[in-house]
Amino acid sequence: MTHLFLFTLGPVQSFIAQARKVHDLYSGSRILSQLCKVAAEHFENKHGGKVIFPAINSDAIPNRFLGKITTDNDLNSIGKSVADAVQDCWRKKFDEQIAEPLSLNGAVDRKAKSQIEQHLDIQWLFQPLPENYTDEDYRKAYDELNKNLNAIKNTRPFFTTEEKGRKCSLDGERNVIFYRKTPKQQEEKTNDDLQNGNPLFSTDNIVFNYNDEDSIIKLRHLQPGEGLSAVSMLKRFQDFDSGDFPDTAEFALADTMHQVGAEHLSKMTKLFDHDHPKHLNWQLFFEENLNERYFEKQRLPTRELDAAKEIQKALADKAKAHGRKLEKYYALVVFDGDHMGEWWKGARLKPGVKLEDFHKDLTRKLAAFAQAVRAEYSKDKHRGWVIYTGGDDFLGFFNLHHLVGALDFLRDTYQKIVHEPLSDRIGEDHKLTFSAGVCIAHYKEPLSLVLAQARELEHKAKEVDEKKKNAIGNSAKELDEKKKNAIGIGVIPGSGQIAEVVLPFEDFPNLGAVIEALKTPDFSNAFVSKARAELAAFVDDDGEINEALLPTLLDRAVSRACNLTKNEGESDEDFMKRKKEKVEPLQTAVKNLLNAPNQKLNAFFDALDIADFIERQTHISPTKNEPAEHETTT
Repeated sequence: MTHLFLFTLGPVQSFIAQARKVHDLYSGSRILSQLCKVAAEHFENKHGGKVIFPAINSDAIPNRFLGKITTDNDLNSIGKSVADAVQDCWRKKFDEQIAEPLSLNGAVDRKAKSQIEQHLDIQWLFQPLPENYTDEDYRKAYDELNKNLNAIKNTRPFFTTEEKGRKCSLDGERNVIFYRKTPKQQEEKTNDDLQNGNPLFSTDNIVFNYNDEDSIIKLRHLQPGEGLSAVSMLKRFQDFDSGDFPDTAEFALADTMHQVGAEHLSKMTKLFDHDHPKHLNWQLFFEENLNERYFEKQRLPTRELDAAKEIQKALADKAKAHGRKLEKYYALVVFDGDHMGEWWKGARLKPGVKLEDFHKDLTRKLAAFAQAVRAEYSKDKHRGWVIYTGGDDFLGFFNLHHLVGALDFLRDTYQKIVHEPLSDRIGEDHKLTFSAGVCIAHYKEPLSLVLAQARELEHKAKEVDEKKKNAIGNSAKELDEKKKNAIGIGVIPGSGQIAEVVLPFEDFPNLGAVIEALKTPDFSNAFVSKARAELAAFVDDDGEINEALLPTLLDRAVSRACNLTKNEGESDEDFMKRKKEKVEPLQTAVKNLLNAPNQKLNAFFDALDIADFIERQTHISPTKNEPAEHETTT
């Protein structure tokens, strides 16, 4: 008999989001992808099933798969076998990478393995298909699978654990199993002092000395004063080259280093005896970190402090000579496909389209999109880094110089590879799209906070509908239907006050146009403050403004921000024509931003402030006659 088989693996969001380093983010997503691939391959190779979605030959797959199997064998045994294969792989990772090399035993071994054993949340279920099943039978079976899965998740058992002691620095849930002393604790505290009192309150752990580098647990795995659970340590201990994913300081600096800093990067790398720049701590290129306290905390040789300062100053001077600063901000981008539950159910397809065929075709297109994105950003690493792309979701980091281009690339590629080839099967007024969240943050901002803010902006983007303001004349149906296909962008500046704007993707080019215009010497950055001043005088007590005045006020603000002056011998008429050619596109973009759906005046100013912020972080205005050189970091 033939059955559909649905398998899910968790936890997902919490496991990935519990991160202090980029390495933690990548490890969380990679582990889940590897384990789900183990399940899918076991289902196919051991039991003769066939995975319908996702494409399991992809480099990254999501935490669930749908399969089909024709068999007379016991279904419960098959499902349990698939789940056991995943659990066995998870246990083996910990045993081979951590438990056996450290020779864990006794209470510490039991506690660590208990944390590993209880971590995964695996759910699976079967749904029968009739012999010679129809498309209607397939749709009903798929719908029933999802209903039953939701019922299982709503009634799952809750297990409590009695763990008394300090909680993990990464997940905040489990007790610390691995701890490294601080320099002060190294001098003043014995292991018994730590384990029987503050800060551990437990003896079921291993304490590493501050300067212990002989152990397999290196400083990159466990910082001084940091305590990790067994699950978090396994994330830190994944066997991929950690240099593949740099820290946030490198995300911020990458483009400037690529353009003008290859020599300085090489010198700093050699100064600290690294064989490749990817092993270097890029925070050393920021003046605020070049002090004895930072060096001691990072266990860097203080004898190299003066030399490091010289390299840093030389880079800063060279960047300034080319109109650049040593940028401290980067962008984290997340997106998720819109209405994916409805797409997988077939609710948005034309009549007569077979759902199983659509499942297979959509799977191939999503896999092709994911491959195209990985290929695009596997080269020219100064532009961006992909942490995860499963096709209908994405997590990555981008240098601010390339943020606008990256967002355009992601959306355009999704339309070309995913939507357009399937458009002949899609119902009228429907489109395969995604909504994104973008958080721009300082390299020292806690990564968990940045990720949470990006997710929150993504959620707000999902709430956007396609309507324009009532004055434009949309119907009631258009006003109520959520269309998504939007982007939320937020900035966490040094003051901590978050500015954000949420726009339909169709209006994002207007924000990009403002950013690009402000990069040129043709317009003053004072445009934003001038526009705010122009409009503030006309705002009433309710924060509203007479819409009839807006076009004139905004046009005047943009025109006043234009820096163009008459050339020698240029007629007034030619000058006004040249100015008009520069001013009108920006005037149009600014007014379109204001008219974006749900856009209030404060949100409009937030959009301008964000454009101004990005421009100020990426502005290139060489002060020398020669262009900025292009140097490749190797």
